Amino acid sequence: MRDFILRCINIHKYWARKPDNIVAAYIERYSKEGDTVLDPFSGSGVTAIEALRLGRKAIAVDLDPVGNFIALMTALPVDIDSLQEAFDALKDDVKDEILKYFKTICPECGKSATIHSLIYANNKPTKIVYECNNPVCEHKGLKDLTNADRKTISTIEETDVPYWYPDNELIWNSRVNVSRGEKVSDLFSKRNLIALSILYNGINKIEDELNRNMIKFAFSAALPQASKLLVYTPGQGPGWKVRGFWIPANRYEMNVWRFFENKFKKLVSGKKESNKLLSSKYSKDAFKIFNHSATELNSIPELKENSVDYVFTDPPYGDSVPYLELNLIYASWLGFKSDLADEICISDSPLRRDKNNKAYYTHLAKAFREIYRVLKPGKYLTVTFNNTKMEIYNDIFRSAILAGFDSEKIVYQHPAKKSSKAQLAPYGSAFGDYYIRFRKPLEPRDTLKIKQPDEITFERVVIQAVKKIIAERGQPTEYSLIINSYSLIYDLLKKEGFLFSASQSIDDVLNKHMGEEFVLVNNKLWFANPSVVPYIDRVPLKERVEKVVISTLNREIKLGFDDILKEVYKMFPNSLTPETTTINEVLEDYAEKTKDKKWILKQSVSIRMSQHNTMVDYLIKIGERFGYTVIADLEGYRVKELPFDNENPDRVREIDVIWLEGKTPKYEFEVENTTGISEAIDRGSNLDVDDLTRIIVIPEERKPLLNRKLHERKFNEEINKYGWQFMYYKDLDAFFVQMKGHKKPKISELKNSFKTPEDMRRDIQTELKL
Repeated sequence: MRDFILRCINIHKYWARKPDNIVAAYIERYSKEGDTVLDPFSGSGVTAIEALRLGRKAIAVDLDPVGNFIALMTALPVDIDSLQEAFDALKDDVKDEILKYFKTICPECGKSATIHSLIYANNKPTKIVYECNNPVCEHKGLKDLTNADRKTISTIEETDVPYWYPDNELIWNSRVNVSRGEKVSDLFSKRNLIALSILYNGINKIEDELNRNMIKFAFSAALPQASKLLVYTPGQGPGWKVRGFWIPANRYEMNVWRFFENKFKKLVSGKKESNKLLSSKYSKDAFKIFNHSATELNSIPELKENSVDYVFTDPPYGDSVPYLELNLIYASWLGFKSDLADEICISDSPLRRDKNNKAYYTHLAKAFREIYRVLKPGKYLTVTFNNTKMEIYNDIFRSAILAGFDSEKIVYQHPAKKSSKAQLAPYGSAFGDYYIRFRKPLEPRDTLKIKQPDEITFERVVIQAVKKIIAERGQPTEYSLIINSYSLIYDLLKKEGFLFSASQSIDDVLNKHMGEEFVLVNNKLWFANPSVVPYIDRVPLKERVEKVVISTLNREIKLGFDDILKEVYKMFPNSLTPETTTINEVLEDYAEKTKDKKWILKQSVSIRMSQHNTMVDYLIKIGERFGYTVIADLEGYRVKELPFDNENPDRVREIDVIWLEGKTPKYEFEVENTTGISEAIDRGSNLDVDDLTRIIVIPEERKPLLNRKLHERKFNEEINKYGWQFMYYKDLDAFFVQMKGHKKPKISELKNSFKTPEDMRRDIQTELKL
């Protein structure tokens, strides 16, 4: 049912919305039913809507009247029958008047047809998507513009717009593709400007205020589809795909009525379900919206000192999204006045030079002081944002800390899909969302005593934090994970009595130490000299992820990708969180998709899992046949005390099979079935004995994995250091069968099946050539 509420919100475009399910999870975690939840930068109202749905009192504050309008229209209960009647009356009033501007001739039957859209090439209309109105024909298709169509366009261009339309100027700003003197009306063709004026005039005649506003909501939502902003790309549908007001030379001109009616249908669908879910919880006391600045919460009577139980907010990201400038396309039509002077942002507009970094920080700091004032002691503030600029991160963090908050946790959430911009970044990218948990202390502290770290201190702490992250992951690491070391950096600085404030970016620090501390391996960061890092995890993160994915699918049988993702993220939080591409690679290796788009283990993987103990049993019997004492991780062969000294007896007892001559280990075997080659090597390497033969027994189908591993520097260092060799399942199976038919098998025959890493490389390369 929640999807329908989202459908209601999402019919209207709004920039940089946060996922509702994540917002809801935070609200549930840090507040209870009946609590007051505040979002002082509420945008389109996701936090307020989710708080209302979860039985909290919601207070939404935002300077943007468009965002507040979206939130209110989503929350308000409405009589669907009455709303439909109002729409039907509007349809009778204006539809035919609008559609007369969208007429053409059907090339099949020569009768009247309705234009669905025009396609422009190099700023000239060239083709028409149409539908024939003749009930005998009813042909739909694409046709070239005719001379008659061109004459119609010329006539429309000379026609006056019949009713009011906004003719105010947009904010001159090249960053959002607005040139000096450009107007809101310039974003629409003459045909669509006429149609919109007719439609808006008709909407304003609706007597019932709620119905009128709901239909205005659908009208506003349809404005981008009525504009010149829709890029035409063959094979793709129309969409406002570029942030800002860029008018592409190749574009669509859409039928205004058709898209407006479609938006209204989606609105009704969403409101039917939101009524069921929210109407019993909605009241003017439970859901309050204020068109107000976050810097002046003290002027809102409901926001007294220590009155709020939880704050979740998504503050403006410097110059990332100039909300009020972008939303002028909506605000101008809806008659809203946007308070540009009080907006907390950094603008590139020549008309807003006062909106600079200094003003941004000053106003942001004031807003956080207000948030601190209204939040109850001991309660939590969650700040989420998406910006990779160090100065913006600093401003947000410093504003919260100097307001009096303690930072407790930083979570980095990967983007679902990596953008092209992210892919071009030098070490990958930090694109994604941060969720920072702050707490208002029970007793206020003196923030004036907090010191700023100098450049040397900050650099030392950054290197320390980055090393820790890479070491814990145990493999070359993407920059998007390194950037999450901000949480570690803060903790380390806090322990030394410093405020989090970066004198330089993590990029700057890493660049200084490339070659000395770090190197790039396949465009990922790794240690220049891993041997001097004593705390490095010897099992790469990917293999640990493999183990979790396989055990999860083995336990649950069948799961969707999101459910698998939850299990993995639960096991590997924050800087240990693996990339979704890594999880996809694991699934491709070990699982297969079902018809209902879920994942199950491949049959070969399930078979190999059951064969592990069989291989161990073979090795036990072979060892005993050769006269060795056998210790194995199998019932009947486990020992409480090792017959030899060892610093890590618990790890040694986990080794699959050990053959001993007296009390001295002579052979050790690790049987790899689905995952864990590095884990097996790490475990087996705890057996520190001279003249020891170490063997990994591997299934034949694992050759591609082994081939990848043999190209990893760290893996090669480990196997060469301890002299590991390899053996295939099929060779062990064949020897066991042969042994049962021989009275005196020779160990040299078994050794003939052992392969060095170089042997394995040659075998694999030969197969690849074939």
